[in-house]
Amino acid sequence: QVSFAVEARKPKVTCDVLYSLQADEGKVRIRADLLYDVQFTGVETFKFRVPKSIVDRLKVEGTDIREKPHADDPVEEGKLPTTTFTVSLQGPTLGRVAMWVEYDDVFKEPLKVNESGGVAVPQILPLEVESANGFVAVRKSPALKVDAEGPWEEVDPAELPETLRSPD
Repeated sequence: QVSFAVEARKPKVTCDVLYSLQADEGKVRIRADLLYDVQFTGVETFKFRVPKSIVDRLKVEGTDIREKPHADDPVEEGKLPTTTFTVSLQGPTLGRVAMWVEYDDVFKEPLKVNESGGVAVPQILPLEVESANGFVAVRKSPALKVDAEGPWEEVDPAELPETLRSPD
């Protein structure tokens, strides 16, 4: 006689965060698509952390979302305050799970020639995932010039996920 044990595998969850910034004369619209990939066992709850400073302006949307409560995280000395969102779906899901967060960063004063308005891209941090990757694409009005600073690597637009590539 042959016997063996059978056990359900734990879920493997990864996430790509696709930032899309649209810069116009009076504001920058910031959107982050969180594209989760769930393998082996369905998952119903997803968590991500955002800076507390954007929570009041943040819209969280997606398919089959049942609820999306948030709670402020304990403040760590020397770090900016953060808030964790816990997004629950209608039921456990396998495969691709997409949700997005979006808000506008409005300039306090109109932009002038040879003066710049700074915009910080907030870190949207997926929690309880095996791995996460982030990509940033910036689109702008022809009347604007954009210079970027940060700890990122510039890539050829062809290497960006398809949803971030410019149609032209």
